[in-house]
Amino acid sequence: MYVYFRWIDDIVDDPKISKVYKNKFIKKEYALLDEIYNNTVHYIGLVYEEKGIYDVITKYKDDRKAKELRKHIYGLMSTFVYDINRVGKHIKLREFMEYSKKIGSSYAFAFTFFNPINVKPKASDTKASIGEFGHYIHLAHIVRDYEKDKHIGYINFPREYKNFEEFKKFLRKYVNLGSYQYAKRNKVHLKVKDWILRRIFLRYFLRMKEFEE
Repeated sequence: MYVYFRWIDDIVDDPKISKVYKNKFIKKEYALLDEIYNNTVHYIGLVYEEKGIYDVITKYKDDRKAKELRKHIYGLMSTFVYDINRVGKHIKLREFMEYSKKIGSSYAFAFTFFNPINVKPKASDTKASIGEFGHYIHLAHIVRDYEKDKHIGYINFPREYKNFEEFKKFLRKYVNLGSYQYAKRNKVHLKVKDWILRRIFLRYFLRMKEFEE
């Protein structure tokens, strides 16, 4: 699943590829997802990345969380459409945060679907907590990838701020405070022994290296 969305993301973020081609490509992938869910796709005609998402969807089609997985797969696709059309646009803080929460929650759900996180029931809404986790990680990535994204044409600071450095100061407080409160409130533990996954979790969430002075 990661390989599939990484493949799409690389195409969407390639400044050498035209907007027209990107929109046609996303439309084709939307149609592919519909065909997979409707059992009308021809597996033999798929490329390697498409076979990966086909295998995931068909494997977990009868899983109790299959509807939720489908929701977030399509949710991620919608963020690619949004990215294609936001190149060169200076959006407001509210829209920026809604975008971050949407993409963050979808990625976090996909991650926790395959690597369950045990959120002890202090928070009233586990789904909201997982979404919060993803939102903070996405904002950390916004800071990390600012220079690369700027060359693509993304303006990753809202209209309300004069420049990215000013917005970064706000994000540092917002993310560090929010992630600390989240970790304290939910006492998060990964149900996986894989030290690499634990390291990723600590690196991008609890420590937030991108937000250090």
